[in-house]
Amino acid sequence: MSLFAQVWGLSELEAARVLGYSRPELTHWPADVVPRDRTETMADLEAATELLIRYVEIGRIPVVVRRPAADLDGRSLLELVVAGDARGTVLACRRMFDFSNVQG
Repeated sequence: MSLFAQVWGLSELEAARVLGYSRPELTHWPADVVPRDRTETMADLEAATELLIRYVEIGRIPVVVRRPAADLDGRSLLELVVAGDARGTVLACRRMFDFSNVQG
């Protein structure tokens, strides 16, 4: 299972759904191989995951990605991913951790 699925606390079934595959199809993948038609999606999900790891305690990430967010119209990061919006997910993570406008 990918770093994304492990860190986000996804079961094999959830990970398969996110990627648009059945669980048996997902379990036949070699651990380090991403199908060509999912390369961009996985790159976005891994980028989002790296941001989450950098800024959120790793044990809290499964909770954070499932929490509805006002900036996402009440949806969670996981809901964005399930809806097929991996690009929107990584962009949302970048906005979450953009501290350039924070005044101290």
